[in-house]
Amino acid sequence: MVRHHTSHDALDLSRDSFGENRIGKYSPENWPARSPDFTPLVFIVLRYVKDREFKTPVNNLTQLKRRITRAIRSITQEFIDRVWKNLENRLYAIIRENGGHLEHF
Repeated sequence: MVRHHTSHDALDLSRDSFGENRIGKYSPENWPARSPDFTPLVFIVLRYVKDREFKTPVNNLTQLKRRITRAIRSITQEFIDRVWKNLENRLYAIIRENGGHLEHF
């Protein structure tokens, strides 16, 4: 199984683009996989990028980079605020349930 996000090419691109300002596997800040305080944010941003830019097939690497860049640049402060508020609400729900099962909301 190929893990594209941890391939040498992807890691080199990440390192070249963001330097020491990276969080994740094989980065200066080795964040644990599926960390509960990081994964929801990544999931939401990736879903946003996918929903916004990948309704039609990507033809080449240049187009892929252009689409991802366009989607990331379109993220507004309002979007980020809503994401944080949603995460905060979920965390409070987990606390209220003492870490027990939550109904999806």
